Amino acid sequence: MIKAPDSSLFLKSFSVRGSSLSLAAICRDELSSFIDIERVQIMAKVGLFYGSTTGKTADAAEQMQTALGGDAVVDLHDISEKSAADLADYDYLIIGCPTWNIGDLQDDWDAILDDLDDVDFSGKTVAYFGTGDQVG
Repeated sequence: MIKAPDSSLFLKSFSVRGSSLSLAAICRDELSSFIDIERVQIMAKVGLFYGSTTGKTADAAEQMQTALGGDAVVDLHDISEKSAADLADYDYLIIGCPTWNIGDLQDDWDAILDDLDDVDFSGKTVAYFGTGDQVG
């Protein structure tokens, strides 16, 4: 578990596909410490964009979508099927990106990395989660 600076718990650990891999994921009950989830439900959806090569990050993204209230609250997007400009459609974003080997960027995110410079993130609330190799 990871604690916020004010000692309120806001991250939990999920196990993905029964493997030894676990990751920190923002959970609905604790999300209210930095996003007013009721306001999000009324005003705007959360865009969760992920890249996944082996399916583990996709599984984690689906678990997070469920934990946060399902598709009524969170739109799930595989970044390999989207462009960087699609991130601009959301005021609330969650980015999921695995790493490879000794920290290499996942291919789907690497393909749009330069395009992210053109996205205006002003006024957006962005959370990030990452999965990665335990063995390089």
